[in-house]
Amino acid sequence: MKVLLGIEGGFTKTIFEGEKEQVKVFLQGFKEVMPLVNTASTKEEAVKSLLGVVVMAGDVAWMLGAMARLDNSKGKLEVVE
Repeated sequence: MKVLLGIEGGFTKTIFEGEKEQVKVFLQGFKEVMPLVNTASTKEEAVKSLLGVVVMAGDVAWMLGAMARLDNSKGKLEVVE
């Protein structure tokens, strides 16, 4: 399965590929990091806070979802097989 991010002008880019369960965890990380991104004053501050959360989460797919959220603040996600 792939997670695509739709961006301006109808373009899409693949931001994650994996099995169904990995995609679910990736999307969870993408969603759960939103409050952190919204409250951080800088991207660097968000990354530092995220590192503590990642250590507790212990899942690579979750971490990749969280990092993808930091890099992609706009767009629409789509999951395809």
